[in-house]
Amino acid sequence: MRVLITGAAGFLGSHLCDRFLADGHEVVGMDNFITGSPDNLAHLEGHPRFTFIEHDVTREIQIDGPLDGILHFASPASPPDYLAFPIQTLKVGSLGTHNTLGLARAKGARYLLASTSEVYGDPEVHPQPETYWGHVNPVGPRGVYDEAKRFAEAMTMAYHRSHGIDVRIVRIFNTYGPRMRPDDGRVITNFIVQALRGEPLTVYGDGSQTRSFCFVDDEIEGIYRLFWSDYVGPVNIGNPNEFTILELAERVIALTGSTSTIEFRPLPPDDPRLRRPDITLARRLLGSGAPYLPRRRATPHHPLPPPGHREDRRHGADALTRLPEVCPWPPAPADPFPAGLSRGRVRFTTSSAPPPSSPCAPAFAPAVTSARFLRQYFCPAKDPILAKEFRSCLRNRSR
Repeated sequence: MRVLITGAAGFLGSHLCDRFLADGHEVVGMDNFITGSPDNLAHLEGHPRFTFIEHDVTREIQIDGPLDGILHFASPASPPDYLAFPIQTLKVGSLGTHNTLGLARAKGARYLLASTSEVYGDPEVHPQPETYWGHVNPVGPRGVYDEAKRFAEAMTMAYHRSHGIDVRIVRIFNTYGPRMRPDDGRVITNFIVQALRGEPLTVYGDGSQTRSFCFVDDEIEGIYRLFWSDYVGPVNIGNPNEFTILELAERVIALTGSTSTIEFRPLPPDDPRLRRPDITLARRLLGSGAPYLPRRRATPHHPLPPPGHREDRRHGADALTRLPEVCPWPPAPADPFPAGLSRGRVRFTTSSAPPPSSPCAPAFAPAVTSARFLRQYFCPAKDPILAKEFRSCLRNRSR
């Protein structure tokens, strides 16, 4: 299969390129680097099945040769980015979606739109199912992103109904992991950067607002499996376990060993008080009983399946559907979140570690170093000053 991934140099787009390439597909990446970075694709330079095109998707798109799939991930996605580029955000959600849908129609390609939990706005229904229409301020500062994605969803479904385009829509909830920019303005990177610098961690409001964070590998796996499904319409993909922003701040301070304090500031306009996906639909569509399907390519974090294992991709994203039951992935002798805040299937929950009889118990250990947490979840390589502080923190904490 040959696919086009827009926003390929972004946080999620670059991981999605890796996922398709890992299964032997050919990938054409496209980005204009307004918020993406060439560093996210540097490891793919010279790859025989990867081609990159620097292009703004709000302009006409021309791709030579066949395309079997188009995954539209181009858009500023963090609040500082879409507030800094409000017009570009609206254009990529409207013109960019229109252009990529037109290309899908011309090529006869399957189309997947990367939408967002922000279409729910500041929700009055909790958790948020796909049937909830949202509570959005269309003229507020955040409206440029929220309404761009809502329009993109409407355009995608219009192309499906009018032209028979085979479409998928994923509503992505908060995601974290490698390749996040230190200055992207997301709460996890904000807190880690501030903790490493010894600055106060900025918490808006009283910190009681909740978020649900999903590790990037699991988010990508869910998106990948949704692409191969036969469901037309929006599907929530994310971690259904929520916790407060204040709990996150306290956890980051503890794991980094920082002397930082917590500084409270007024809540920004239209900031959601609650955010938690209802993934009932994902469980039903993508398979709640199937075992987790490892990648075919062996890497240090993703070994090949054991001999005799047969991958069956008719089943779906169990990585996202059995979060409370399955063991952390990959297994680790010392988990960076000993109080249940795990990197694997159960992440950022406030529940206690599993009992000794649990199959997950061996992966939890009380002795934890913040160095492992920092290495796995954050890369400050683009900020020389922060990189120096990062290395110093690792030296001090890796004992």
